[in-house]
Amino acid sequence: MIFEWLKQMIHDMGITEEMDLTTTFEELQMDSTELIDLSTAISKEYRIFIPDKELTDFSIGQVIERIELNRSLEQKVQ
Repeated sequence: MIFEWLKQMIHDMGITEEMDLTTTFEELQMDSTELIDLSTAISKEYRIFIPDKELTDFSIGQVIERIELNRSLEQKVQ
C-alpha cells in the first residue's frame, strides 16, 4: 500500500521510470524541488519527516521501512 502511494506520488511528478523497492531517488534523477515536495507529502500523509537530503540516498524500500517503523512506534505509544 505504501509502495503504491509512493509510486503514484512520483509518477504524479512526471517521473515515469519503472521502479521497485531497491530503486533510489537518485536513480530516478529527482531534483531538489521534487525531493522537497515528496518529503512534504510523506510528512503530511504518514506523519514522519524524512529530510529531502536523506531521500537522495534512500531506496524506496528504505523509505517504506522508516514509515512502517514510525507506525509501529506510534501504535506502541497509544
